[in-house]
Amino acid sequence: MLTADDLVERLRREHAPAPAPDQAAQPPAYTPLPPPAPGSGPSEARRPGLPGRAVPVILLGLGGVFVFVAVSLFLAVTWQALPLVVKAAMMV
Repeated sequence: MLTADDLVERLRREHAPAPAPDQAAQPPAYTPLPPPAPGSGPSEARRPGLPGRAVPVILLGLGGVFVFVAVSLFLAVTWQALPLVVKAAMMV
């Protein structure tokens, strides 16, 4: 990266036009842009969609629902084969 940076700087110096003697002391012909107003930058812009914390909550809830459905189906299929002690423990 440093080598590429040095190369770019050297190319800029080689290809930069030499200023005329009477223009050497003058300021540049452009005026710098004013700083952006607060809240107008791209880092502060809100994207449409869900907030960042909502996605893990949704995925965790969806996983919980799938586990509940799997347990319910397992118990529905194996209820007759379960011993009385296990049935009583689940009812409690």
